[in-house]
Amino acid sequence: MAALAEALATVQLDGYALETCAKKLRDDENVVLRAVAESGGALQFASERLRDSDAVARAALKQSGEALEFCSARLRAAAATATLACANAGWALRHAAPALRDDEKVVAAAVGQTGSALRFA
Repeated sequence: MAALAEALATVQLDGYALETCAKKLRDDENVVLRAVAESGGALQFASERLRDSDAVARAALKQSGEALEFCSARLRAAAATATLACANAGWALRHAAPALRDDEKVVAAAVGQTGSALRFA
């Protein structure tokens, strides 16, 4: 229990500290949610199961659209996920599934955030 409390406190201050947490804690939804809320890129250190979680992905993408790179293939191919990512970081379009790089809404979200994201369409 002490390890969980320590992990929660640590990742709240530095989401990337998730990298140093025990494997079991990187699969704990509360720990990972707190980490990605602080640093979306911390998603790269989450378990595969949580990298495929809609709730965890949304939390990470709200903090950093570039976290799309670390989402599961299923989520990178979901239009809603890609749109959220691209609305927060246009260049996240480069991490979306190829089919979504032709999707009008996804591309519009990316280009609306960063015009130069058009090069990834």
